Amino acid sequence: MVGLATAIGFPTCIDNLVVSGAQVRPHRLIVTLQTAAMGVVPSSRLLASMASSMPGGRTDVADAAREDLLKAGKRGLLAAIQEAGTADFRMSLPHVQSRTLVLCGSRDRVNRGAARSIAAALPNATLEIVPDVGHVWNLEAPELFNRVLVDFLGASGR
Repeated sequence: MVGLATAIGFPTCIDNLVVSGAQVRPHRLIVTLQTAAMGVVPSSRLLASMASSMPGGRTDVADAAREDLLKAGKRGLLAAIQEAGTADFRMSLPHVQSRTLVLCGSRDRVNRGAARSIAAALPNATLEIVPDVGHVWNLEAPELFNRVLVDFLGASGR
């Protein structure tokens, strides 16, 4: 979503854009419910939940997620979710001129519809639904993620 906001705000500065697992306009009720639920969960339990949800027993990913949460703190995490929840790119997407690769994991049910909407609204976009991965597939399958990026960026000639 940061990449989309940047491409919207500075359209002549970005030649190639990769968007993965983004939203066009997060559902306000879901964001409110998510932050309310996370707000009452103790930080230690939130960390344990994040660690146990990492695919394939990737303890390195769970450790990195735990470290990020500790740095941001629960308050910082909730503020970031609430801020992201205010985004609404629907009217601005057609103005993005960057060559764009829109990615979404096939198991990322929450963001698949948004990925399709983003790709349909951007004039120079390609959509790729990546099989057998979820929302954080850059961490689940980093080699595959990097290969997809290299292929896309290599095709740009830059």
